[in-house]
Amino acid sequence: WAPTAHEYYAIGNTFGQDMTGGAALDAPQPLRVLLAACGDIRNMLATVQGIVSRSSSDATAAAARAAGGAAAGTDPDPASAIPSMHFVLNDGNLSMLARNAVMLHMAIEQRAPAEALLDVWASHTLSSEHVALLQRSITTLATQPWPAWLRAAASLDEQPATPQQEEEQEAGAESLDQAASQPSSEAQAAATASPETLLRQALTAWSECTLTTQQLLALRSQAMGGGASSASSVAMSLDAIRATAGTGAVSSKKAEREVAEYVQSGSLRPGQVVNPTFLLAPQLQYTTYFSSSIFRALPLGPAGSSNASAATTLYNRLVAALRPQLGALQAAASSGALRVVLVPGDILCALITPPPPPPPSRSESGTGTFSSSTTTTTPGSAAPNKDMGHGSLQAAQASPAVVFDFIDCSNVADYVSLPALVQAAAPR
Repeated sequence: WAPTAHEYYAIGNTFGQDMTGGAALDAPQPLRVLLAACGDIRNMLATVQGIVSRSSSDATAAAARAAGGAAAGTDPDPASAIPSMHFVLNDGNLSMLARNAVMLHMAIEQRAPAEALLDVWASHTLSSEHVALLQRSITTLATQPWPAWLRAAASLDEQPATPQQEEEQEAGAESLDQAASQPSSEAQAAATASPETLLRQALTAWSECTLTTQQLLALRSQAMGGGASSASSVAMSLDAIRATAGTGAVSSKKAEREVAEYVQSGSLRPGQVVNPTFLLAPQLQYTTYFSSSIFRALPLGPAGSSNASAATTLYNRLVAALRPQLGALQAAASSGALRVVLVPGDILCALITPPPPPPPSRSESGTGTFSSSTTTTTPGSAAPNKDMGHGSLQAAQASPAVVFDFIDCSNVADYVSLPALVQAAAPR
């Protein structure tokens, strides 16, 4: 996979969807969701919101039934009702995963407001306030230990590293940085780097970006290729809005002008500082897809009061749509229910790549990391063993088979065919 040979879909071109499809949440936990060739976080946000919303409704209904139908005094603890959910985000573009990690970190660790996250997601230029939040997350993820809910892996079924392995990886990363400083070692360094190291390198490149807003917008203008592309992008954004919010949402000249200004400027609101996450890292090249538009990724929220003009702008309706999604994401993370694994690489290769051998030592299992609910079968036995301790003797003898409750493969089948995708995902 050569990300510089393809467009960078920093913003998705379809609306986010709950990948569980509203399914009942009575399956064994954790719920494991694979978002292959995931692009941005729109599907993850919609899925988390759907799970949290249904779990809260189910818990409230169960409490009411237990109290004989009397709702008063039966409200359950919302956090305790949220089921454990593990997301695996895969993409062939390393920058896409790094950008997703930054946005999730902003939302969960900094509790960034919806306006800030929306601008980072949608806009090439940012206010000084929002870029400060962005750079804080970029720098933290580039230089500090990652939060417990986030890790990177080389394969879909790689288990979390033990503390000793993490120390070895850190030592290897230092050696890698030294080797990468030598031109002759660049290819070798890239080949031996761990996914987390590669993601940290991308994040470091963004933190050190010195491009001016004028330079970034000039690169964007060159990539857009002129007025025809802009007009096409505006038309596609308007069509997407009509598809979900109805023709009334863009019937006014004001709404059409808001979309056109966004496409023309590349930002929802005027900004003074570059948003470096629109650049492929670590090369810092601009290859963002010409029709990338937040209006094609995030459906509009409620219009609000008809006599409150500010609430009826498309920008504020985007904020209204994003705010509950962030609330659900933060609730899931705060309750300890959320885990996210970043797996870079082509999804077909990821599906057929065998997992690395499990940790050999029983004493090094799981401290400071999280485990996933995998189904494994002991050789010679047809009976599965659920949630075996990582690093146990039994795990070392077993051959883990990853099981996902829900899988989305974006439009990969359009490129490689559905039979190839199904064959790669078949049990092995």
